[in-house]
Amino acid sequence: MAEPGVQPEAWAPFAEDMHGMFTDPVLTAVACKHGKSVAQVILRWDIQRGVAVIPKSIHRERRAENLDVWDFMLDPAAPAKCVGYMTTCAIRC
Repeated sequence: MAEPGVQPEAWAPFAEDMHGMFTDPVLTAVACKHGKSVAQVILRWDIQRGVAVIPKSIHRERRAENLDVWDFMLDPAAPAKCVGYMTTCAIRC
């Protein structure tokens, strides 16, 4: 994904939910399958692609949730579904 010596970063991986990501049925189904939130699925998807994520939250419980993404892996089909969704919403990585 990255050029040699370049680290991709996601400074706003949730895009302030401008595109309804948190209620999307595909992302919700993937989150439910793993017992995680949609936010955790989005963060994990970026991490598995080698993107350094920098999510923002003023809520302590959400900050803790954002850190709890290391105990599961998305299967190869899940990221493909997420890519389709993200591209449809004009969110580019």
